[in-house]
Amino acid sequence: MRLILLVVVLAAAFCCGQTVGQGESLACNYQRDLGVVHTRGEAYRLCCVEDVLFVGDCVDGLILFDIRKPGEPQLLGKYELPGLISGIAVAGNNAYVTVEGIGLYTLDVSEPASIDIVSVFKTTSLTKSVAAAGSVVFVQTEYSVLTLDMADPAAPKLLHTCDFGTTLRDMHLVGD
Repeated sequence: MRLILLVVVLAAAFCCGQTVGQGESLACNYQRDLGVVHTRGEAYRLCCVEDVLFVGDCVDGLILFDIRKPGEPQLLGKYELPGLISGIAVAGNNAYVTVEGIGLYTLDVSEPASIDIVSVFKTTSLTKSVAAAGSVVFVQTEYSVLTLDMADPAAPKLLHTCDFGTTLRDMHLVGD
């Protein structure tokens, strides 16, 4: 069983995209430990949206926790995915989850106790991370960034591919 320390960051930091392994916590200048959530595997990705912590676990897939009371986090739901979660982004009722070797999963998380799959957008190269801004989703692969129109989450449309010709290490969306 693995542990994840819940952390309050006093600066306006956002925890999407952070990797937390066994025995580690988020590295921030101003933090204090408030609580712990238990997962069966290693948590490779985290994303906080309001009072919900989204955890990408290598065993249980996507796990949602209510962290309104950080000292007593409550399991809201989970959805098992067939591989290593490399990225999590949330926009509206949808969680966009990249799974290495497969692509982008769109999950309806409006009812966390019964998460539903909306679509799968398969990629031809290894996915690394994801970012969302409204109905536009950016998927980072090993050598490129894909821009997807998710106005209809059940039917993702590839808008653009930006190839970099070299290995990309990380991607962050700044602003809207």
